[in-house]
Amino acid sequence: MNPDEVILDAMNSRIEALEREDAAAERLWKERVAVATQEKQARDAELNRLRGARDLLSGKKSHPKKSKKRPAKAGEPPTTTQQEVRRIMVKLAANNPGIKQDELIEQTKAKLKELPGRDLRGYMRRVEEVLHDKSTQRQFTVNIDGTVSLLIGDYPHGVAAGATEEHEVKPAVDRFASTRITR
Repeated sequence: MNPDEVILDAMNSRIEALEREDAAAERLWKERVAVATQEKQARDAELNRLRGARDLLSGKKSHPKKSKKRPAKAGEPPTTTQQEVRRIMVKLAANNPGIKQDELIEQTKAKLKELPGRDLRGYMRRVEEVLHDKSTQRQFTVNIDGTVSLLIGDYPHGVAAGATEEHEVKPAVDRFASTRITR
């Protein structure tokens, strides 16, 4: 045998031995990591159960309320807002008294599609919020027959008594002009 071949065989056998040791060490390391991960998960689960029980007994909420808003990504068109939907629906209901609810919704959607750069994601939720608003901004009433009426004041039929009449202009009165300051 050639001395170079002997050296080459010795090197190959040493490389194979080191590769086997390396593979064994890697398997052992992966097993240890897996065991450590399982132990950590068990500790975290027990810790969460204990914290939940403590918070329940102390009256605290275990999880803070999460925000429902999804941040807009760059380049994504903005969604329609409740104010935009309300503005368009008021115009349509004022121009078409006694309009059916389905027609109002379709016409509102068509008007919103005409607006440049608007996304209609969440549109139906905004419509429901506007139509069934229980706050002071309530402007619509949905009748039994499915028609939508615009509210002006507390009148459900869309036109308040005397709302179309011209009101006389009252001049502003300065109440303090005749008041005299004495010392």
